[in-house]
Amino acid sequence: MYIMQIAAIGSTLPYNGLKSSEDSEINALEKNKGRLQEQIEKVKESNLDAKSKQDRIKVLQDQIQQIDATIQQKKLDKMRPKEVTAPVSSEDPSPTANGQFTADRTLLQLSSSYDQMRTMHSIKNTLKGEARVLASEIALDQSRGGSAAAVDKKREKLEDLKEKQSDLNRKIAEKNSEMNERINDWASEQNQSEKADNEEAAFEADKNNTDNQNQTPVKHPQNKTVSKNIDLYL
Repeated sequence: MYIMQIAAIGSTLPYNGLKSSEDSEINALEKNKGRLQEQIEKVKESNLDAKSKQDRIKVLQDQIQQIDATIQQKKLDKMRPKEVTAPVSSEDPSPTANGQFTADRTLLQLSSSYDQMRTMHSIKNTLKGEARVLASEIALDQSRGGSAAAVDKKREKLEDLKEKQSDLNRKIAEKNSEMNERINDWASEQNQSEKADNEEAAFEADKNNTDNQNQTPVKHPQNKTVSKNIDLYL
């Protein structure tokens, strides 16, 4: 299970940006995800029986969910600041402090959503294990001519486990979509903030350049050696 550490609220942390060397890793994961989705479509169009199709598609969907979780982890790693400097005072109402608080809060919310998604993955995997064991027991009971009532009871339990897995799949997909939306909103806000900072820096640079050009140069008097002819009368 992936574990992600998040920086504490109140730190002055430089924005790491959404454009980094990790983009190539995320792009590779997205391409792999696309290939798996193509495989799902091929399975749907294949001549396999319905049960085989369902089993194969479920395996591919599980792989896609694992990729989604990895992508979210890498996105959060990119959002996470790399350096921590002196803490910002809670009494400082400056825009920088308020903006950083908002960024930290967003990171913590995303971290919480990520942990929830990973927990649901873990629960789903546990249910899958229980379902496999139960399916094996049902097959064994039938081969031994076991009680029909006992087999039916186990089948009901197996269906219940499958329904819980389907419900978790839906919730995982919703959580993943929610995280993507938050990350995109956060990236948009950061890009707008960076654009504003760059425009302000350019304005200040132009202003300083203009001020320097308008300054009247100060001429400093030069030390000169004055020679005098002195007539001596003997």
